[in-house]
Amino acid sequence: MKNSENKVLKQYLKEVDDALVCKKSIKRFYMKEIKQILDSYLEEKHDFTVEDLYRELGKPEKFANELTERDEYLALLKQAKWKNRLLICIGVSFIALFAASVIFIIEMMDIYGGTITVTGTVFPKIQFFKGI
Repeated sequence: MKNSENKVLKQYLKEVDDALVCKKSIKRFYMKEIKQILDSYLEEKHDFTVEDLYRELGKPEKFANELTERDEYLALLKQAKWKNRLLICIGVSFIALFAASVIFIIEMMDIYGGTITVTGTVFPKIQFFKGI
């Protein structure tokens, strides 16, 4: 691909990216799909301009709107919501596990009366000593 064609392609992709109004994860999916469409288009064409892309694929705004009107857009939105919920659940679980570990260590310090010694480098060995 020539340098001028590369600039034209980047310009069109940027315009489509700006015209897409959706979540980032969905936008990445669509931009990947658009790049595949443009790659197949470019295999057939040589020496094209932005106007050629507008004529063949449509203006970036229209092209972006057509993508978001497809049925898979709603499925992608649902998938993104579930992914966000899953990440929230994992984060909350991690925080709860950390809090439980801290509480356990504090309870062990109370039972054994004070100090905790951690020894070892790879697998630390925790020893509880009763205070004097």
